[in-house]
Amino acid sequence: GNSVSPDAQRLAVATWDGSLWIYDLSRGTRLKLADGGVVGRRNRPEWSPDGTKIAYTIEDPDNDGAHLYVQAADGTGDARLLSAAPGETYARGWTPDSGEVVFFQYSDIEGLFRVSVAEDGPPQPRQLPIQGSRSAVSPDGRWLAYDSGTTGRSEIYLQPFPDGGAVVPVSSRGGINPRWSSSGTQLYYSFGCQFFAVDIGPGPELEFGAPRLLFEHCDPSDRRNIGFTVDSEDRFYLLEAVPESGVVTSLELVQNWDQVLSEALGEGRPGD
Repeated sequence: GNSVSPDAQRLAVATWDGSLWIYDLSRGTRLKLADGGVVGRRNRPEWSPDGTKIAYTIEDPDNDGAHLYVQAADGTGDARLLSAAPGETYARGWTPDSGEVVFFQYSDIEGLFRVSVAEDGPPQPRQLPIQGSRSAVSPDGRWLAYDSGTTGRSEIYLQPFPDGGAVVPVSSRGGINPRWSSSGTQLYYSFGCQFFAVDIGPGPELEFGAPRLLFEHCDPSDRRNIGFTVDSEDRFYLLEAVPESGVVTSLELVQNWDQVLSEALGEGRPGD
């Protein structure tokens, strides 16, 4: 898993050896995040919108599940437990104020939850009335984009956050891993090797356009789902796992995708 910082200067990467590394993209350096007092394999990092914290999962070395933690992004301080439920928990994003983590729980109670990182005492996760998996809260905090396979194939949907409500379908030909642009005017997602965008209209009423293909990263017949994240300038960061690589030594940056596609198609920006 990987997650880019809001200022697009750092990338949190969970590697095959169970470590969590912070890459400085401008300087080309990397720093291993300290264990914060908790032993176990780290994975699925999600950077907070204010850039100060990272939520991630630690797999218990005694096979007692995978639990959600939060830690300062500079590696200082302890790793704080956010969910002690049995089973597995994975961060799916943050609220815009960096006050809560949205996570998915595989356990006796399965689904999406939210939990505060600021409360004193034991964490108090609250289940969301939304049946999704990977998710992302809109920058204005009003909507939750999520993927769900309730129709037999994973698609992207929207519902009001955090109370749920009318389900709004976004994709129709498959979609996973929704990500918002920093402006909240576009919603990105992927499916296999393809990456899509949907325009979101301004105003109190939800208005959105048809999904449009941005780019393909590999042979469309290869059904791998490539992890990606997007920074504040709409640059895509793609990361593919290389078995037994230990530490990631190279990253692929896809940027200015609209210009690249325009030149390839001999026309204006996709969707214009």
